[in-house]
Amino acid sequence: RLLGAVEGHVKTDLAVTDMITLANSFRASCNEATLEVDTLDGIVATYPDPLLNMDLSYVVVDPAEIERKVAWLLESP
Repeated sequence: RLLGAVEGHVKTDLAVTDMITLANSFRASCNEATLEVDTLDGIVATYPDPLLNMDLSYVVVDPAEIERKVAWLLESP
């Protein structure tokens, strides 16, 4: 059900079989009691895309924000 919910909103180079392997690896330790959700704070910016020949919107995140969130992930039990 999760793949169907995020389809069209997530871009990855993981194969479906790789995603299933990851899910199975964390099945026992990742549940509703242990799952935490967070976001990266950033600003929305629009830039021209020469390949698509149109403007695209991006969320631009400060590298310091990324470092803080990575540290939080690595410190979490």
